Amino acid sequence: MEILRITNSNRIDAIVCDLHPSYNSTNLAKDLAERFEADLYPIQHHKAHGFSLLGDNDIFQNSIIITLDGVGYGEDGNIWGGEILRYSNNKMDRIGHLAEQYMPGGDLSTKYPLRMLLSILYKKLSREELIEFISGYNFFDEKTLNLILFQLDKKINVSKTTSCGRILDSISSMLNICNIKTYDGEPAIRLESISENFKKYHDYREYNKCLEIAQDDIKIKNNIINTTDLVYSAYNMLLEGYSREFIALYVHLYIAEGLSSLALKFGKKEDFEYIGLTGGVSYNKIISERIRENIEKEGFKFLYSNKLPNGDGGISFGQGIGYILDNEGG
Repeated sequence: MEILRITNSNRIDAIVCDLHPSYNSTNLAKDLAERFEADLYPIQHHKAHGFSLLGDNDIFQNSIIITLDGVGYGEDGNIWGGEILRYSNNKMDRIGHLAEQYMPGGDLSTKYPLRMLLSILYKKLSREELIEFISGYNFFDEKTLNLILFQLDKKINVSKTTSCGRILDSISSMLNICNIKTYDGEPAIRLESISENFKKYHDYREYNKCLEIAQDDIKIKNNIINTTDLVYSAYNMLLEGYSREFIALYVHLYIAEGLSSLALKFGKKEDFEYIGLTGGVSYNKIISERIRENIEKEGFKFLYSNKLPNGDGGISFGQGIGYILDNEGG
């Protein structure tokens, strides 16, 4: 029994896996659980991120955790990726998130982020305005464009997502920075680079102007951060002649300010000491530094990964921590 030799165990009590029912790893976990007569213990992706962050810092105090990435199967069957979680009594609960957006064609919206942009602006523009704007990119042929619109009209093959990565991707596409993803995170990574250019070549007064606009524009209702109006505002800025660098920075600041303000609201309400940030998008320097600044300015202790990867490289560790906390009480 190779798995018993590797783990130096006589038996296996439980197999921990992701909540996604179709992952190969989930199917493997099911097979192993049956083979070893062990309990199968699925843990939601973003909660595993949160547990990983706590374990990395060896801090298991009550905390608010912001978890940002591209994709993770949610407990409601939708795709999560812009989450605010509350850790208390060894449990992780979802208490806030980015607004849901449609992904026409599912994973095709990840590879071709102009699909995400089209989907979000679909909510704000007339059909004629939308077709004219999207056609200006010369990316979709008429047949494909009409098919995407049909999918959105009929809500056919349109997954729902709260992913922070998909919002950044849509802006990257809007600004003609990246319309085809060739490696993981490419549209968002290239968008961040454009944002850094604004900070590099403009003084603090221009930065503060962008920050003030972002702060004024933030809309949060029922603990959900409005990203539809964020993208629509960026669209209007583009039409009004704002630079790509300004718009890119504006979007980053809106997201950072919105998430940190909501996390701070919960932290103060619960009288918690810690607020953390994790997930693949937390590698984004503009977003992570701004969130950290806001958190620490209000007197909270900020948690960030030290030894483990922020992204999915730390997930299995977090799954193990989640299982131990739930079954052994920490």
